[in-house]
Amino acid sequence: METLAPLMSPGVQATHAAATRIRLCGGLSVQVDGHEVADEIRGLQGRVLLAYLVANRGEPVRRDALIDVVWEDRPPSAPQASLSSLLTGVRRALGRDALVGRSVLTLTLSPDTWIDVDELREAAAAAEAALAAGAPDVALERARAALEETGQPVLPEMSGEWVEQLRSELGQLRFDLLETATRSALAVGEVAAAERMAGSLIELEPYRESGYGLLMEALALGGNVAEALLIFDRVRVMLRDELCVPPAPALTALHSRLLRQTAPAPEPVAEPDVPQVPLPAAIASADRNPFAGRTAELRRLRDRWDQIRGSQGALVLLSGEPGIGKTRLAGRFAAEVHAGGGVVLHGRTDEDTVVPFQPFVQTLRHLTAHLDPLQLDASLAPHLDELRPLLPELASEPAPRSTDEGRYRLFEAAAMLLDRVAQVRPLLLVLEDMNLADTPTLLLLRRIVRQAEAAPIMVLATYSDAGLAAGAPLQRVVADLRRDQVVERIALGGVDRDAVSALVAAQGAGVTDVAWLHEYTSGNPFFIGEILRDRGEARRARVPEGVREVLLDRFARLDAATYDVLTCAAVLGPEFELPPLALLAGRTDEDVAVSLEEAIDAGLVAEHDERPGRFVFCHGLVRDALYDRPAAARRGLLHLRAGMALERTAGCAGELAHHFYAARHHGGAQRAARYAVAAGTDAARAYAYEDAAAQFERALEALELVADADDALRAEIWLAIGAVRWQGGEPGAREAFHAAAEIGERLGDAGTLVRAALGAGGRFYAPGSGDVEYVALLARALAVATGGDTRGRLLGRLAESLPDGQQREEVGAEAERLARATGDPRRLAPALLSRHATRLHIEHLDERLALAREAVELADAASQGETAALARHWLIYDLVEAGELESARVRQEELAALAGDLQQPLYRHAALAWRAVWAQLAGRSDEAERLAREGLRLAERAGAADARAHFTGQLLPILRDRDQLPDLLGDVERLVAQRNEVLAWSAVLPLVYLEAGDTAAANEALDAALADVPPGLLWLPAHAWLGEAAARLGRTEACATLYEHLAPYSGRLVQSSFTGCWGAVDRILGLLAAALGERDEAQRRLVDALEQHRRIGAAPLVRRTERELAALATSPRREV
Repeated sequence: METLAPLMSPGVQATHAAATRIRLCGGLSVQVDGHEVADEIRGLQGRVLLAYLVANRGEPVRRDALIDVVWEDRPPSAPQASLSSLLTGVRRALGRDALVGRSVLTLTLSPDTWIDVDELREAAAAAEAALAAGAPDVALERARAALEETGQPVLPEMSGEWVEQLRSELGQLRFDLLETATRSALAVGEVAAAERMAGSLIELEPYRESGYGLLMEALALGGNVAEALLIFDRVRVMLRDELCVPPAPALTALHSRLLRQTAPAPEPVAEPDVPQVPLPAAIASADRNPFAGRTAELRRLRDRWDQIRGSQGALVLLSGEPGIGKTRLAGRFAAEVHAGGGVVLHGRTDEDTVVPFQPFVQTLRHLTAHLDPLQLDASLAPHLDELRPLLPELASEPAPRSTDEGRYRLFEAAAMLLDRVAQVRPLLLVLEDMNLADTPTLLLLRRIVRQAEAAPIMVLATYSDAGLAAGAPLQRVVADLRRDQVVERIALGGVDRDAVSALVAAQGAGVTDVAWLHEYTSGNPFFIGEILRDRGEARRARVPEGVREVLLDRFARLDAATYDVLTCAAVLGPEFELPPLALLAGRTDEDVAVSLEEAIDAGLVAEHDERPGRFVFCHGLVRDALYDRPAAARRGLLHLRAGMALERTAGCAGELAHHFYAARHHGGAQRAARYAVAAGTDAARAYAYEDAAAQFERALEALELVADADDALRAEIWLAIGAVRWQGGEPGAREAFHAAAEIGERLGDAGTLVRAALGAGGRFYAPGSGDVEYVALLARALAVATGGDTRGRLLGRLAESLPDGQQREEVGAEAERLARATGDPRRLAPALLSRHATRLHIEHLDERLALAREAVELADAASQGETAALARHWLIYDLVEAGELESARVRQEELAALAGDLQQPLYRHAALAWRAVWAQLAGRSDEAERLAREGLRLAERAGAADARAHFTGQLLPILRDRDQLPDLLGDVERLVAQRNEVLAWSAVLPLVYLEAGDTAAANEALDAALADVPPGLLWLPAHAWLGEAAARLGRTEACATLYEHLAPYSGRLVQSSFTGCWGAVDRILGLLAAALGERDEAQRRLVDALEQHRRIGAAPLVRRTERELAALATSPRREV
């Protein structure tokens, strides 16, 4: 890390002389006063403990959590005593005062402690800041120095989820540094270096498009435009075939720009005669305020705008503390864009937002109100229909959509509308206060930035970084977008002294000591304005303590009635109307209007430019200061009165829910519950599932305060929570349905119990999961269910969930019979899949193929998107087992297309997993692993509990083909101990031990696995793995039994769930026959396997089978 020293600020360099120096990269090292102390800590467990505490320094950690980290699943017999011994070693190494606490421990290090990962983070930030400040040479030097350090592995001697998270963070940091270095190299003309580093970016993250874009830029800058265009074509094909998505707008725009470089310049075309969309009132109002400074920031915004006008869309983030001038800078820039012919749209997120997708409702409403969509393209009308959940005033009725695809269609329609507008005029979308945005809004932002076709669209999003927690929704979405989009951050600090002088002159204030004003306010424009206004009005020498103090002084000079009216207005919200404000304040409309005039004159409130009778606070800080002034109890009562006032003036459900919830302890609980249910229902209809869940949860919380609350209503709310949690992919859906079921049983309400049982099954199922709790719930529902249709659906769920056995097969058959009796294909297709789930043993393959094919046809005919996708997924599995890989590939392409339409991460994950299987069979192991890792990201984003276990299963055949199977030994042992059911882990464990050279452990594991072979889905791969292990170990009795079990399935392929294909059953039969001394039979089986492997194009399996045939010809009995 010493290589970074010359590039750090003096304050950072000083830490290099720190008494304590800690390294995590390249192995744990702790030096205290130049002496290495990490080596003195006893054993690996002690070093793991020390490293974990360092990684979580300053955070309280419970002792039981430390035990889990140090010993994972195998703690010693006296874990607390053992931990105490290790902690003594840590205290001895770092000093007794370093560890604080007993049952909960916190590692505290002195501020001058030097830690390499912190240094790397600072170096990366410094490099990015230097590039943003226009110093690419400095940025390149800093990034290169830091990259030398990030090349070392993080804690290579340790394992565990916390280590993987740290490695993942450092991996992302390395990628960011490489990206900064590449951009810097391009800027300073080091083309060859930029090309090399762009190649490294692609190697690190082959599915992140930014690396390809930088490589294309480097090639073009070096004169190889044709090669750059070929890179785009390769990326486009890869994304289409493997991820089912088009290239990102930024990459497409770059491709278009390079194409234009190779084509003759077109004749100038006159700008289309399309009416301009008026500047949004909020932007026009902001641009009337004094503006000074921000020259560098405006230049960066103008430069980015010039770039997007060439069809390269971008997201620009404008951050800073409250009052720093984000709105003012955005307003000035937006006014320039509008004056230059661009379309400007504006939306804002309020802290107490009551409307789903609030900033986009404002944006799209302004657009559709001022631009006839038929001037763009008559084909746009269907997209407007899809926007009705956001804009109900649109006239035509939308086509009916299931909730499965409704949100996808809504997002696509919003992106398409903006894209079409931008094709006519470049578009600037200003979104303010996005740190307050909820999850649905941020998901729509991501879709617009990522999915809109290449077009001149710039999104300028402002956010306050004060109190923005690490891992906040906004940060997660931005990190996701940065993988393949142009994302630029502009952090606003205070304005300089010249700007302060200009602001003083603009306001005509009598302040002469500009230097004092600049230093005192740290250049915060809002604070400066309030100081100037305060001094101008009061003419006092007293210095206020801060912005809040200034505002309180100004409030004190208002008429008492005006102050009371403004307090009531602050309770109503950032915007408010006269009638409800008058009702809340208990004054006449005329009296309130007089008070508002005084507030307007004082610069505290302004009239809404577009909606007469509506008012807004001039700044959020004004409203915050007014709102925080009353005691909490008085605020609660004011919210109660506000809700009652809005009831009389037809307020929306969201507003009413907000106010009565805030007043739930002051008599508003019953109304809070009623309106929260209504608001949640509205949010669900708008596909804002996360908002809906939050509203329903508030309703339940409010009902706890209602003495005679209706349990039936509670049950309905729990059912609604379960439904929207499933739809939004949020955790806790099944728990919500179980809560509803409990109430239904207590009330004797069969309908509620049945609905809860059906809902708790979720949208996906794990065949034969044996979920005891859910099976019991289904049984109770069946006991009270009436009607063949209802019973059939419950039986279908039960068939999916029961463990393998005769009862499961009988239940599945009865569910199918009842569904067929209804004559409804929408009932029959899911029932066929339930029946399919009971027939997963290889002996039922032909029946499964028929069931899956019929389910696909029925679901397609009934437009059941999710059912059609699930049916294809299982049909692919069946076709692979049958050896019909060409048909399986066709069905996989259909699944990928459906997954793209549905935008359901788990179906996209399934389509990607099958792609990985094809790559694994063909011997493209690097590609297979990349696809598996991309699938892991999708599954984890979808909240799949077994995502990591599934990923390990995908790695098994990939690493086996590389002769690296022992690398997974620890993971497989852990999954066996956890009794994870993704794969038959105990059956594959003997094979892993053999590959690791541990024959004794392999024999012991084989005995254990043979005694507990799983049924159903896992039966065939378990027998294949055990068969190979038994043959290699020469276990003739086991070989004879396994041969007898497998022989009926000659000609089939061994497919382990959808993690990997292990080849022909005949190969295993050949190995078993050889171990039993049946040479001719062994050769016949292996030759059949070889032919099948060649037919399906499985190169690694061909090579393996050829080696085994050669070994058979030369080896003595049982030595294959």
